[in-house]
Amino acid sequence: RWGQSDRVLRAELCQEQEALGLARTEMQSIGCSSFLEDDPEETLRQCLSECQQMAEEATEYDESRRACEELSVHLGRRISSLEQERSAARGCSPAQRVARKVKLTAEDVHLLRGDVKVLSAKVALLKEEVGDEARALWLSSETELPRLRMRERERRKLQSMISQARWDRDQLKREYERVLRGLQEQEESLRVNECA
Repeated sequence: RWGQSDRVLRAELCQEQEALGLARTEMQSIGCSSFLEDDPEETLRQCLSECQQMAEEATEYDESRRACEELSVHLGRRISSLEQERSAARGCSPAQRVARKVKLTAEDVHLLRGDVKVLSAKVALLKEEVGDEARALWLSSETELPRLRMRERERRKLQSMISQARWDRDQLKREYERVLRGLQEQEESLRVNECA
């Protein structure tokens, strides 16, 4: 039979075993492999290597965060400088913007402006030489092209007919002159024969 003190001790032991079981499950839920180990030195080495790995990951994370912050600051500066350039370029003429990009001197820009004025004058002269009809044809739709092609064919046909007519006329003239010369020669030979 168990004595009263033995029962109390047994009840305390059961309570402690239950508390130990709860502690083990809590420790396993937070990632600890075991609460009581047979080899505490091995557990210590594993915990130290895990701690070192976590410290390295934390260091890498901090370095990445610092690099991102530096990049953010650098990009912010670059964006602000580009916005300043854009706002400065809006107040300039197109020639000045080109000069800034190409790094031209003021004299080069002045020479380019002179060249542009000369070319503008040449274009204006060429526009004046081209008649209104040609400009209207240029601006008309593609339905005008078949009509123009037909007119071009007719023009070529008429030119070939004119060339043929001229050749025929020249041929007739030559033959007429040849016939006249032949008749004149016959008249002369008749006169010579009559006089003789």
